[in-house]
Amino acid sequence: MKRHGVAALGPALLLLLAACGPAVPGVPGGGGISGTVFDAAGKPLEGATVEVLGKDFLTQTNVVTKADGKYSLSVPDKSSNYRLAAWIERSFEGETHRLGISPSDGKLEDFKGGDGYHKDFKWQLSGHGWWSKDEGHPADYIGGAIKLVLGDPHDQGINASAVPVPTADPTVELTLTPSQLIDGSRGDVVKRKVTLKGSQTHSGYTTWAAAGPVTDIPIGKYTVTAAFTDGTELLVAVCDVGCTTHDNLDTEGEVVFPPSRTNNRPYQSHNVSDQTVSVSPDTCASLAPSQCD
Repeated sequence: MKRHGVAALGPALLLLLAACGPAVPGVPGGGGISGTVFDAAGKPLEGATVEVLGKDFLTQTNVVTKADGKYSLSVPDKSSNYRLAAWIERSFEGETHRLGISPSDGKLEDFKGGDGYHKDFKWQLSGHGWWSKDEGHPADYIGGAIKLVLGDPHDQGINASAVPVPTADPTVELTLTPSQLIDGSRGDVVKRKVTLKGSQTHSGYTTWAAAGPVTDIPIGKYTVTAAFTDGTELLVAVCDVGCTTHDNLDTEGEVVFPPSRTNNRPYQSHNVSDQTVSVSPDTCASLAPSQCD
C-alpha cells in the first residue's frame, strides 16, 4: 500500500524542508530582532526608543514602541555584531530628559545580525544598574543618592562642644515623601537611617558626615525631613555637591533628582544628579558662632 502525505517523505526530506522554511522574527536563527518594553509596573511602555548599535556604539537603526510595547527591527549587515539599547524621553521640572531603560535580564550582550535576537526591556527608577557588578557606590545604582552632613551649610562645621546630639555617633532618620516620580507615578515614602561620624576637628569645630551616601532613591521630586532616632526633629537644608549653593535651614526641604544633562548615552551608566542634605538641631548654640551674632 502506498503512503501519502508528509509522513511518507522520510526524516531526511523533512529536515531539508524545515531548513528551507521561512525565518521566524525574533527567534535565534531567524534573523529578526524583537522584544517588548515594559514600564516600572510591568505594563507595556509606549514611546520608548529601541536602538541597534554598531561599531563604536553608533546607531544603525531604531524604532519607537507603540501601545503594546513591542518592537521589531532588522539590521543592514547580517554578518556584523550589534548591541541593543533602549531609552525614553520625559519632561521633568521644565526640562526634557533622556532616560535609559534596563534590559529585563540585566544583560546587554553583542549578537550577530543574522542570528536573530530577542530582548525585553523594563524602565526602572531604582535598582542595581545592569552596567555594574559592584554594589554600594552611587554609580552602581539607577536611583539617586544623598550625601548627608550634620551642620549649617553656611559654615564649615558646627560647635563640637555645644551640639546636642544623642550619642557620639548620632543616627539620623531621613524621610523622603515623593510629590511625583519622573514616570508620572506618585511613588512611595522612603525612610533611611544613617549613622554620622565626627571627624576633622579644627579650632573647636567638628564635622559629622555619613560614612557613605544614601543610595538608590527612585528618580523624582521629594519633600525631605530629618530627625535623630530618639525623636528629636532636625532642620534641613538641601545644597549642591560641596554646598557652594544651598537653601536655608528649615523644618523640611525639597530634594529633586534630575537626570544628568551631560549624559548622551543614558543606557550605559548612572544618569542622575545626586544631592547633598545638611541637617542641624534647632538651636543657635549648635551652629557655628558666626550664625549666633
